[in-house]
Amino acid sequence: RQVLDQVVQDPPEKSVVPFPGFDHAAQDPAPEQYHFRRETHKIVVMEGLYLLHEADGWNGIPDYFDFKLYVDADIDEAIAAVKERNKVLSGYTPEELAARCDRVDRRNAETVQTSKVRADLVVQSTFLPLTPPGPLLPQS
Repeated sequence: RQVLDQVVQDPPEKSVVPFPGFDHAAQDPAPEQYHFRRETHKIVVMEGLYLLHEADGWNGIPDYFDFKLYVDADIDEAIAAVKERNKVLSGYTPEELAARCDRVDRRNAETVQTSKVRADLVVQSTFLPLTPPGPLLPQS
């Protein structure tokens, strides 16, 4: 919320506003990972699980956006993709990672799914196979 307030309220002469990102390997926010530059960025696309959520400190956040898109994904397919992504995290057994996905990520997904009513447009996600079936380009 503080970063969004800063973008809206800062005077135009403040040309650069830092935005946090998320480091999946550390499972923590990454402060000032991105920078909004007023002279360069005319359109800003933000993605985040809780940007349409209206509780738990996220109240009012949807009001910052001119257009809100929700990508509606099958939770089981999404959790399978998160489990695959998390295989690169060190310090956890495969069983610990799978349990965390089922306990934490599934609960987040179920919470987030209730926020799609605040979207201007809901599109259905199409999951691609995690491993492509073959070459994507013709071989020469």
